Amino acid sequence: MNEYGSYIFKKGHPFSSYFLEGTIFPVTENLYPFYSASSYSENVFPQSVVSGDPTSSGMILWTRIDPSYIEGASNKKVNTEAETWKTDPSHLTDSAAEDVFVLVEIAQTDDFSVPVLRALAPVWSEHDYVVRIDTDTYLEADSTYCYRFITKNGWTSPVGRCRTLPGAEEEIKEVSIGHVSCQDYTNGHFTAFTHLAAEDIAFFIHLGDYVYEVTGNADYQAPDNFREVDLPSGSPTAYTLEDYRQLYKTYRTDFHLQRLHERHAMVAVWDDHEYANDTYYPGVAPDDDLEPNMERRSFANQAWFEHMPCRFTYQTEDGAESTLAVYRHIEIGSLAGIYMMDERLYRDSFPCGNEPADRYFTDGCAERESSERSMLGSRQREWLLDKLASSKSKWNIWGNQVQVTQLKFLGRFINLDSWDGFPYERNTIARAIANHQVPNFIALTGDFHTFEASHIQEHYRSGKSKPIGVEFMVGPISSNHLIETTKNYADHLLERVPLPIKETTDAVESYVPSVIKEGLKLPVTRLFTEFQNIIKVENPWIQLFDSTSHGYAVLTLSETKADWKAYAVDTIEELESPKSLLLHCEVPEGESVIRVLKKNTYF
Repeated sequence: MNEYGSYIFKKGHPFSSYFLEGTIFPVTENLYPFYSASSYSENVFPQSVVSGDPTSSGMILWTRIDPSYIEGASNKKVNTEAETWKTDPSHLTDSAAEDVFVLVEIAQTDDFSVPVLRALAPVWSEHDYVVRIDTDTYLEADSTYCYRFITKNGWTSPVGRCRTLPGAEEEIKEVSIGHVSCQDYTNGHFTAFTHLAAEDIAFFIHLGDYVYEVTGNADYQAPDNFREVDLPSGSPTAYTLEDYRQLYKTYRTDFHLQRLHERHAMVAVWDDHEYANDTYYPGVAPDDDLEPNMERRSFANQAWFEHMPCRFTYQTEDGAESTLAVYRHIEIGSLAGIYMMDERLYRDSFPCGNEPADRYFTDGCAERESSERSMLGSRQREWLLDKLASSKSKWNIWGNQVQVTQLKFLGRFINLDSWDGFPYERNTIARAIANHQVPNFIALTGDFHTFEASHIQEHYRSGKSKPIGVEFMVGPISSNHLIETTKNYADHLLERVPLPIKETTDAVESYVPSVIKEGLKLPVTRLFTEFQNIIKVENPWIQLFDSTSHGYAVLTLSETKADWKAYAVDTIEELESPKSLLLHCEVPEGESVIRVLKKNTYF
């Protein structure tokens, strides 16, 4: 079992404490002629603006300045002068004439006629010229604000909108949360995000695969890139710090993603593709090399911390330097507690081996059941169990990357990268939820490019098991779903998918014999109708299963029920696309029951 350590970065993290804390320097004096909003150019702020991790008194705000328009501040300069900037307003005003800051303005109207906060923020030249500030303690609870950034020369960013959360003890009747994952820039437009931007939500949860480290892997991407990502190294796979930074910079130019970030705050965690497919401790990228690559892992982590508006937590090892953690707890009044987990950085390796036949569509092995295996690491697991045991929230929401409920097909585990690879720890969490009578437990899941609604069981052994919660899985924004993968590779499916060929052939022939004999000429929708029906029979806790669509979901929590709606977009190949309601369920307060109000035609 892996414990925490400074391995999150190879040689300790590279950040100034002022960067991590999102330090700002409020100003009351007129800085004229500098920082006077005059003109907007998307060239100056090519990634627009982003907000994240709201609290009842603020949130993280982010932007990036094209370095050709600003000098920026080094870590050394900020570390040397920050305390003086805090305590000596005249020194701050003098320093404002240097080309190292932007001015952030926050107001309750988009004309900024009555600012509630004006502050200077460093542009971090050693961190890709990003601006990262924390406005916690500066804003009022349960309030909507507009914000913008202004350079010394008057260049102005797009206006962002953000909303603070209710106070921790405040009773609220209803809140809605967006739910997304898996956005592959090379696969298509992020058309679902414009629709999510128009939703009335408090914020949206992103469960990972915000970027993909590869730009043309036939196992899970389209055979021909729909959009290109040019990495500085010239490789199709990100390996360097500049490669990983380029992923975020490129993805953030997507029109739909910018609209979403300008409208709503994000609460995000990483999954595997922010570093490498199916990664595990300590920095292993099993598709590339079974030896740990801590330098590459550090590059991926640094780029994520630089570009994601996340409020970090600090962990200190015995006698070792501090490291950073991304798991955290967010409260929405007394109505909901959200537990965002890190299910990648600390996990053990695959139980049965690293070959595709050991990871996917496998019988499993004795090691899979070991009590020593962990996805979370003991410290994170105990943190989660303690939070759940002491929770006073009506709804308890698990921000969970990979599938919780068991998933088998023809008697074999489909994917041991999920919680099926860690059944002992999964059962430990489920027993704790049952023993402490944790109310209204819902896991929000991504990763598998599928929409699902399932009952989380106390165990998945033969015989009756009590449901202790509900799992809602969201499909992909643009990454290949299963039916899309089948269509893309119908002629060579058995050679392409990451499953052992003989076992896959036997499996498919066993329920659609003509598929193999006719060279997959059977209509794909018929194939998936059969597949999804078998999934339900073998996994009776799965109530809905749809891997035919791209889209997003919205979870609305109230005093009496949880309402989950999944929406599908018609296409990701056009810049705009209509949406439609794909699935609709509700969970009554106090019950682990899924009431289906709408489902698709396949399942």
